[in-house]
Amino acid sequence: MKHYLNTAEDTYNGKIWTPAVRAAVLPGPLSKDVLAKAGVAPPHTWTQLLAACDALNAKGITPIAGGISDGWFGGCSTDDRRPGHHSVGDVLGAVAGKKKFTDPAQAAWWTRLQEMRDHKCWNKDINSVQLYQGQQKWSDGKAAMTVTPART
Repeated sequence: MKHYLNTAEDTYNGKIWTPAVRAAVLPGPLSKDVLAKAGVAPPHTWTQLLAACDALNAKGITPIAGGISDGWFGGCSTDDRRPGHHSVGDVLGAVAGKKKFTDPAQAAWWTRLQEMRDHKCWNKDINSVQLYQGQQKWSDGKAAMTVTPART
């Protein structure tokens, strides 16, 4: 731990709560060609994203390609940068029992995830493919968008 330089954002009440290597899902690339083919404008708001998912599905196009069988996407999509969290302390407070994961700020991420599920924003095989296999669907022009994890 003495070589871990990023302890400040991962410390709560004097104790380090996360490992030295973390990942975050960054806004992913989108294919303007695939969107244009479907007659869908690039989304800029949450409402537009959900509407784009509906429109792309209606055209038989996967809105967002990803994969979680290898754990990368699932793990990095649940980090402290999700909506409603302003710091790692927000998450750690709930872990430590000082806040609740059911509080509106904590639950916002889960609500958004459910909305994405309801609008069928993800590839149907997301559970059985690895992250990079899912991203390949985007590279092959079979999906309009994908996600990109980055180590921090």
